[in-house]
Amino acid sequence: MIFGVTPVVLAADEGEITVWLDGEMFDFDVPPVIEEGRTLVPMRVIFEALGAKVDWQQDTYTAVAVKGDTKIEITVDNTVMYKNESEIVLDVPARLIDDRTLVPVRAVSESFNAKVDWQADSKKVIITALNEEKNTDNIGNTEPGETENILLSSEDMQKLKDEYDNSLRYGFEQSGLFDAVMADAKPAEKILSQSDEMKNLVFDTWNMNVIEYIIRIQAESNSEYILSVDMGYDDLLSMYMNIVKEAGLEAHDYFDVSYETLSDGSVMLLVTFNNTDTLLACKYIGVVSTPEQQIRYFTAETDELLPDNLLFCEVMADSRSTLGLMGLEKEFFTTMAETILNS
Repeated sequence: MIFGVTPVVLAADEGEITVWLDGEMFDFDVPPVIEEGRTLVPMRVIFEALGAKVDWQQDTYTAVAVKGDTKIEITVDNTVMYKNESEIVLDVPARLIDDRTLVPVRAVSESFNAKVDWQADSKKVIITALNEEKNTDNIGNTEPGETENILLSSEDMQKLKDEYDNSLRYGFEQSGLFDAVMADAKPAEKILSQSDEMKNLVFDTWNMNVIEYIIRIQAESNSEYILSVDMGYDDLLSMYMNIVKEAGLEAHDYFDVSYETLSDGSVMLLVTFNNTDTLLACKYIGVVSTPEQQIRYFTAETDELLPDNLLFCEVMADSRSTLGLMGLEKEFFTTMAETILNS
């Protein structure tokens, strides 16, 4: 028998196959292939990542992998794999491609007590180790936002970005930030003292708003998203923030937050957006605390019919009013706020 000459049928559709173990992507020198609906991957990388020690028997073209009490033997071009001397018939055998032995990823992973899923839309093989013994030294190139198998398919990522164009930004401007400020224990006092806590509240409210949309999209998705039951809150938040960053929707990319002291002694927590590329988008949000610690919430919004002006508005718990027109500069916004406060 001449090893490695059996033709391999690759996936007919386009797109690179990627393989992930507990949220981290493998870096293969020979790419995975698909033969008869089964994904084959380089043998040594997958075995060692699953925590097994590997020996290659050149004379028989057989790989022997041992992990604890489990011993796997798999031979190139042979449809029989041995697990602790028991025969397992494979749908497709191991293959020799570009001087690398490729093995069926599902069969070998499940033999070492791992769970394997296939995401057809994104061409991802998702492996979840069902024990604590694994070696990730040969895993690399983790994509932003794709940690611990919390993933967004390309379709779901586009849905998230579409939410920015539709309701995500508008919801933050008109109600999300307003509700967060009003829910704070001492918002007026903190604004008057120009506390960094209130500035951080603005950024955190935006980011959490985006995360809420991500979770909703995942819940409604046809893709399967896997979450470790041992994950703490901080790790979970960090993982979702990676998705926010990957989507280009992190708060710091969209606005700056500062304080402005007004002529009557009021202090404005000022949110200045970098762009106004959506319909009825705010250029400025001003959360004002008067010396009497009364909170007022003002916005300056675009109108496609008035490209050289902004609509100065006030948002309240149960209503929203347009109070006049203003120029595009920040100084017009603070002046309008002072006028309303003194009227």
